[in-house]
Amino acid sequence: MMKKAYKIIPVIALIALVLIFTIYFLTREKTYDSSLLTLEQLKQGEEYQFDEITWNISAKEVSSLLPYYLLKDTQKTPVPTNITYYKSRNYYVLDGQSATASFEFHSDELKILKFDFHLDENYEEWFEKQVAGLTQLYGPESDKMENVSEQFNSVGYKWQTDNTTLQIILLTGNNIHPSATIGIGIK
Repeated sequence: MMKKAYKIIPVIALIALVLIFTIYFLTREKTYDSSLLTLEQLKQGEEYQFDEITWNISAKEVSSLLPYYLLKDTQKTPVPTNITYYKSRNYYVLDGQSATASFEFHSDELKILKFDFHLDENYEEWFEKQVAGLTQLYGPESDKMENVSEQFNSVGYKWQTDNTTLQIILLTGNNIHPSATIGIGIK
């Protein structure tokens, strides 16, 4: 009778370990490591879009395509109220500069995706390299925008298709840390 009890205890312990590991792996969150971003990822076929993330899909569908969960961005107040903002938990790295991604949904359909970079002291060289790369990949820009004021300076370039837009903007100023945004969106 005692021998059977000793055989059952290891089996129960093994089952418990399997259950613990199963629960751990099922409840484990997605990774928050940095992801490499390339300019080639910004256009699929004839339209500007990021990788396999197509326009007009829901936040849940977008999150299922990413290696991390989206966080609702509660710091932005949507106007009109049918707009919802989400942000990435991880960083994207493009030529040594890190960015967070932000996603804008209108009635739970993806309309805009932005990568916001806080740049280091080599910001001008980095920006010029990105503009040159975008021009090489997608041709001459459709529009160039410049603004110079006492508060800030900005320069931006835009590429367009019939349905989508890609733009890159550099923001600088005396009291502003240099930053850049690469944005894509559906018209």
